[in-house]
Amino acid sequence: MRLAALFVLILAATIAVPAAAAPDERRVALVIGNAAYQKVPGLTNPQNDARDVAAVLAKLGAEVIFHSNLDKVGMEKAIGAFGDRLKSGSTGIFYYAGHAMQVQGHNYLIPVDAAISAEQRVRLETVDIDVVLDQMAHAKARVSIVILDACRNNPFERKFRSSGGGLAQINAPEGTLIAYATAPGQVASDGEGQNGLYTAELIRFMQEPGRSVEEMFKRVRVAVSRQSNGEQVPWESSSLTGDFYFAGPPEGAVSIPTAPRVEPVAVPSPPHDGQDRASIVIAPAAVPAPVPPPVAVQPVAAARPVEPPRPLDLPKVAPVRRTGLNELECRTVPVEEVLYGYKITKFGTECQQPDGSWRTVH
Repeated sequence: MRLAALFVLILAATIAVPAAAAPDERRVALVIGNAAYQKVPGLTNPQNDARDVAAVLAKLGAEVIFHSNLDKVGMEKAIGAFGDRLKSGSTGIFYYAGHAMQVQGHNYLIPVDAAISAEQRVRLETVDIDVVLDQMAHAKARVSIVILDACRNNPFERKFRSSGGGLAQINAPEGTLIAYATAPGQVASDGEGQNGLYTAELIRFMQEPGRSVEEMFKRVRVAVSRQSNGEQVPWESSSLTGDFYFAGPPEGAVSIPTAPRVEPVAVPSPPHDGQDRASIVIAPAAVPAPVPPPVAVQPVAAARPVEPPRPLDLPKVAPVRRTGLNELECRTVPVEEVLYGYKITKFGTECQQPDGSWRTVH
């Protein structure tokens, strides 16, 4: 029943509000919330955070793949399916809420079935965040956004020799923005309400139209820092080369066309082991292409038929007789010529010569 209610909630968000993305912009989002950990104490908010972020992204026009409480195999499959759906020129968005850790400068997302008994088992039991970045880079996404609300205390820290609190800084590849719930090396609280502090502000500012992604995250940072009295300061690493707006650009801005959308494809869910899981693929409602207004066409008057020239009614010509020392017989005769495609008739004079022939004299 809880999964059915979750599906209805997110699906309603995709229908109730028109998509804010440009009709020709394709956005694909993978949203994961891990809370029901099997080997360490669970978390309160990640599942709620991921569910609400998925609903907002779907409302804003993204194709959303939503999962909660995934084991390692399930996370790897979900990331692989996310990479398969990304296309060149599209926008990829990855959001993760749950436990994560840094070991020797690398960041790892912790599945719900992780059983990490020693530091050398981290790579075997977790998912390196670089796996997500690799999928985005391979797809040649125009914009790649990674949001990690995972800077919580490492539940396995006492078993490690060289781990640090929070997450390590990642140098964002070109065209990528990586956002953290707090600064590198610092720890964010799980929160006491329905959403964690960071995600609650993220959801609020993400829906404001006309704000670039950099400006949106700046407002999130100011709000979180103020509410936590400076103890939690979100942080971003960005190498974006283009503009991106979650809720659409300002009025008059020109959007860059990207690849066309495709129909949603169901992502196989991992085997159910009694945990409260949800695996849903959401595609925004199809946005019809704008229909141009009809153009008024003035009727063209029918052309008058061109009448062929009438044949000339030539007068009968009487011979002209001239008398004199050399008496000659002359006559007026018609002469036809073609001028601009029409036949015309002129008149000339022929006179008979002494030898009996006729010669035009005028």
